[in-house]
Amino acid sequence: MFQATSVEHRIAPGARRPGASFPFAVFFFLLIFLALVPSGPAAAPPGADPAMAFGFKGYGLDQGLTSPSITTMVQDLDGFLWVGTEDGLFRLEGKRFRRFGTEDGLPANNIEALSLGRPRGIWATTSKGIVRWDGRRFLRPGGFGFPGFDNRPGLAVPGGAIILSHFEAKQRFFSSTDEKSFSELKGLPWGGGANCAFFDAGRNFLLVSLQEGLWAWDGKAWKSRVLFDDAEGHKDIRMLLVDRAGRIWIRLTERLYRLESFEAPPVAVTVPESLSMVNHFFLVEDAFGRVWTNTARNLIWVSESGSGVLGERQGLPPTGAFVLYVDVQGTLWAGGDGVFKLLGDSLWSWATRKEGLPADVVWSICRTRDGRVWAGTGGGLAFGTPEGWRLVPGTGRCQILSLYEDAGGTLWVGHEPGGGRTTGLMSVPPGGTEAWTVPVFGIETRGPFFTMASDSKNSFWISAAEAGLLRAFPGPAGVRVEKFAVPGWIEEPFITKIDPDGAGGIWVSSDQGAAHWNGRDWAVLPKGTLSDQEMMSVLALGSESAWFALSSGKRLVRVRREGDALRLAELLPASHPLSQSLIFALAADPYGVIWAATARGLMRWEGGRVERYGRNAGFPGEDCAQNALWVEPNGDVWAGLSVGLVHGAMNLRREPQTPPGVVLLESKDGQGRLLDDADPGPTVSWPARTMAFRYALRGSRWTEGVGFQVRLVGMEEAWRNTDVSEALFPGLDAGHYRFEVRAVSTTAETGAPESFSFRILAPWWRRWWSQLGGALILAGAVVLAFRRRTAILLRRNEFLESLVQARTSELEKANEALREAVLIDPLTGLYNRRYLTLTMPEEEIRLRRMFRSYLQKGESPLNRNEDLVLFLGDLDFFKRINDEFGHAAGDQVIMETARVLRTASRTADTLVRWGGEEFLLVAKRTDRTKAHLIAEKLCRAVRDHVSVLPGGATTGCKITIGFAAFPILEQNPEAFTWEDALQVADQCLYAVKRAGGDGWAGIHTPGPLDSVEILSRLRMDLAGLVREGFIRVQSSFPEGSIFNGLGAPPKKY
Repeated sequence: MFQATSVEHRIAPGARRPGASFPFAVFFFLLIFLALVPSGPAAAPPGADPAMAFGFKGYGLDQGLTSPSITTMVQDLDGFLWVGTEDGLFRLEGKRFRRFGTEDGLPANNIEALSLGRPRGIWATTSKGIVRWDGRRFLRPGGFGFPGFDNRPGLAVPGGAIILSHFEAKQRFFSSTDEKSFSELKGLPWGGGANCAFFDAGRNFLLVSLQEGLWAWDGKAWKSRVLFDDAEGHKDIRMLLVDRAGRIWIRLTERLYRLESFEAPPVAVTVPESLSMVNHFFLVEDAFGRVWTNTARNLIWVSESGSGVLGERQGLPPTGAFVLYVDVQGTLWAGGDGVFKLLGDSLWSWATRKEGLPADVVWSICRTRDGRVWAGTGGGLAFGTPEGWRLVPGTGRCQILSLYEDAGGTLWVGHEPGGGRTTGLMSVPPGGTEAWTVPVFGIETRGPFFTMASDSKNSFWISAAEAGLLRAFPGPAGVRVEKFAVPGWIEEPFITKIDPDGAGGIWVSSDQGAAHWNGRDWAVLPKGTLSDQEMMSVLALGSESAWFALSSGKRLVRVRREGDALRLAELLPASHPLSQSLIFALAADPYGVIWAATARGLMRWEGGRVERYGRNAGFPGEDCAQNALWVEPNGDVWAGLSVGLVHGAMNLRREPQTPPGVVLLESKDGQGRLLDDADPGPTVSWPARTMAFRYALRGSRWTEGVGFQVRLVGMEEAWRNTDVSEALFPGLDAGHYRFEVRAVSTTAETGAPESFSFRILAPWWRRWWSQLGGALILAGAVVLAFRRRTAILLRRNEFLESLVQARTSELEKANEALREAVLIDPLTGLYNRRYLTLTMPEEEIRLRRMFRSYLQKGESPLNRNEDLVLFLGDLDFFKRINDEFGHAAGDQVIMETARVLRTASRTADTLVRWGGEEFLLVAKRTDRTKAHLIAEKLCRAVRDHVSVLPGGATTGCKITIGFAAFPILEQNPEAFTWEDALQVADQCLYAVKRAGGDGWAGIHTPGPLDSVEILSRLRMDLAGLVREGFIRVQSSFPEGSIFNGLGAPPKKY
């Protein structure tokens, strides 16, 4: 990693470029010579890996980092990254930075140094003194036991020691393990002051550089030594470091030294780039034991095995080499005009055309015995060098689809014929740098060679378009190929991958299915075993079984050989992470880890866990190419993308890729009060019963692409996915609650939850003493009102009363007549259709405006009790009542049904007689996910009511209800009108009627839909949208049954 060394390449004598003729005898004798030369698997030369770049994620003004002048960085034990600048201190909270300044307790906004605090918090050195952040506030020295040191120069030493300066300009050293009590380290002589210091808390070892020499505190006393003969050398010491092995590293302006122990002589360390003066000096150790420092342009590292540079050529942003930091979790951060995070746990690197690849798409990969890595691209074949990728002459503008190295070290190159080339095969001799066109004879092969695999010492396998499976035999005149038919397949199947089983046989995937050749006979997967048997790739698990990737079903299946047939042994479920994307290639490392190249990056499958690597690891893209997957013997992996090549140094993998933890930043009630999570939890008053929570991911490892899951236990049990770092719960009822939040990865793996418990107090009028007192007061008020009313009636002037009553009666009758004539149904007293046409446009505008406001803020408008739901009900078999009891009885049933529906609905809801025996309930400010509960309540109320008709006869009635929410598409509130939602509700009602009535049904749109695509079908073909999965149905009938056979169109409104 980050290493640059040279590799020598030799050109074979007499090598010719593709298209040139050559004596086939020479080729024959060359092959014989290579076969006789002893060869074996040789390890790649150290440092032979090609030049690659690394992915960084940048943070700047858009992420809240308002000051570009970065001076220092540190990560606290809660996982927060702190960034010091010349204009304040910033903390990275999830995706954004939060600023702290003098208004928050800092002595000054100019941050000079930061250090990790223990057991939590940080130390900050400003231009006006040192402060400590204890997790809630900044404390000056007087606040943690050192009066008189406020606003005086100081320094926090990494590990837990501090240096404070007296008014007399003398320095005092203190150390602490808990930062509650500090012990002074006495005995250090005062000279010209301390240049820098480092404290090793694990060894209780403090290292201080003075102008007189180097001093060390070993927990008992000070000891000193002189490093350099001249005093200027000690004055030039810029930074100290004690690594995990106990060695001491010393950075001077232009030199780097290492001491094996305090007493050992300093050894000059050779660095790959000249050191020079920089504004801020850094010396850090990463998780792999490498020591890093900064130069004027780049970051450099040294270790036992070598050294390397991380600069702009390796992916470091141009302004990212001024500040250097490795956090507690091992993530490397760089700073300059912004903050940059090295992605992929320092394991993943990539190459594109910028690094010398001939084309964007990489179709094939191979590492040959001489240690070179080869990449077959859409624009030619290239091999990697530490200086960049070199195009193999003669292969330009040629799509290299397959690579295979035989036992003699010859690299065979399969490509698509064209550009004057008559065959699809070339070869590169061992150690060569040019490719030769190889004649192919035996049968005509017009198409490209897609895949190649080993067969025996004298032959290998090839798959060619329009030719199927071929066996290739190199000879003096070229390569002779023989067609190898698979029983039961078409004559020229499309072979997508050939994988040797390690026992002399091969597994084959194709558009015809799966097959296995054991060296004697074939076994194929019977037709009809799977609904779609077209295979994209195969991974052999020996001669007994193999994994196959389906071409269209995003599924992975394991096939087992039983005698002369293949049987399906395992089918991964649709919920499995490997079933979420199309798989283009499969491979396994020597440790049993399976790699899958997919349309969403690389998947690593080990022991039931799946890890995903894509843009979260710094990839330039995620769309993998077919069969472009290569796994090294040490576990490293190479993969081709549609935009380049990636390499994972998995032999250096430290820990699994697990979802990060979550830290709860803030818990606030409806009155803006910040709450602490105390046992049994804080209490919240009734007026402040709206709760808001703010949270962020903990740490820096694998946080890209990670989302959240939240729930409020006491109100909901199921977890809800969200991408926002805030949760709001308005208007909670009295009771005990527990808010929980956790991280969820792109493979649906969840991290440990963070929780906050609290209790909402009931209002005073809902407490027992209030309710008892209220009952007594109400009883007394009734008695008093009765007596007062009697007295008023006795004193009232009868004439005036009769006059007023007469006038009032006339006005009421006139208003009532007008209302009945215009807006009121005369039979039921409910509103009629005209009422809705006057009132719904304004309500429609209000709802669209509200939904747009939430969407513009990046928030979901759902689950806020702001939906409008239309419930259209129709009495079942109402004609039977008219026919059996007469129309008067029917009118009575209509009126009683109206009263039942009004009683079963909320006061704020609007009930309309839509016509005949149809009713429409407009439920405002409700939750569409709970609409089915309202529908069930209405059905039950009508079903349970019994009407007593004139003459003593009784009858009951049932109702069918269809409902739909408005806006229909929450992500596009403008797409449909409320009349469209009513048509959808009518189709749902019709479907329930066809199913037998006495029930309900409604629709739900699961996620973003294309409004143009479903606009015409929503009004006429709701059943088709349901069957295709665009729309989800909620119904009192079994799922899917109510829309079977639906064909009649709905009513028009």
